[in-house]
Amino acid sequence: MKNIENQYVMVGSKRNCKPFKMSYKTYGNGPNKVLFVMGFQLEGKFWSNVVGKYMEEPDKYTICIFDHCGTGSSGYSYFSTFKELAIDMIELINHLKWDKPHVVALSAGSAVAWELASMKPDLIKSLNMLSIPAFGIFSVKTMRQFLMLPFYSMLHGIKRQEMYSRLIVSDSFFNSPSKIKQGLNKEFVMPLTIKMHDGRYGLKYMSRFSHWIAFAFYKPKPMDINLTERKFPVVKFIGTDDPFVPKSLVDLHIKLFKPNLVYMCEGAGHCLQTEDPERFNKLSMEFIDSANHFKSDTIDSKEKNQFFETKFLQYNANYIIPSSNDPFPLKNSRLFSFLPKIIKYLKK
Repeated sequence: MKNIENQYVMVGSKRNCKPFKMSYKTYGNGPNKVLFVMGFQLEGKFWSNVVGKYMEEPDKYTICIFDHCGTGSSGYSYFSTFKELAIDMIELINHLKWDKPHVVALSAGSAVAWELASMKPDLIKSLNMLSIPAFGIFSVKTMRQFLMLPFYSMLHGIKRQEMYSRLIVSDSFFNSPSKIKQGLNKEFVMPLTIKMHDGRYGLKYMSRFSHWIAFAFYKPKPMDINLTERKFPVVKFIGTDDPFVPKSLVDLHIKLFKPNLVYMCEGAGHCLQTEDPERFNKLSMEFIDSANHFKSDTIDSKEKNQFFETKFLQYNANYIIPSSNDPFPLKNSRLFSFLPKIIKYLKK
């Protein structure tokens, strides 16, 4: 994919916050406008393996990737909430003069995209939500896994970057043979995830703290309109081996977001677009094509509170790694279960 210089737009000037420069890049010149929203504390450039596939048809798609406030090449301005980050996106879309773009979002980026869609449902043409994690009180495990990375790294003698890699992709993918090159996937995914890890830990402390607070206190809400009134379709990708999406929340999220299509990716982890980019790109492109002809008024009123179809995909199915007696410490740690005993001991 051709390297393109960053472009910048000033956002926030009409709000009660200090304006800042938002960094973004655009690719292609096709009629299908697609805005890619990266996840928690990550730069837009990590969509490269997806964007590269789209750019095999540059006359069909126009792509935009960007860095959230406080990440990458974007400036830092304010104590971010997901709603504020969504308003930043609205200003970016207006700056690009795009009419109803398709939005593809990963992880916490899906929550930001949901806020955008809730505020401006007529602004987008479709919404693709990948691996939206638990938030608020349900996010305790997620936050613990990230915040305890340095501790577990020292305790178990595993490099922090490798532990991070094994958090965001499934163990079955990490240890299975690559479909692209000779060798195991971990040999090829580690360079990417190391850059993601180092980028997150390279953020300014205020940016990191701001994003953590936004994550911890966010509570997604249903839209005020029912399914027959929603003018855009929603697809949701869920990895069954995603440590950030508790199985108890899957049904809750489906009822909340009411996706028209659900892909249950069996054996996939959090960054499922990295584990099988060919399949994800094919399905996401097909969804964009179908969204261009979407008409909400054709929906059966009896189904207005239900999603329409669930499809099951096999990810790494031939390489499922059986549980060992020494499981990956970060995903199975019981450290906090011992804290009461430690405190009681110290009080003696």
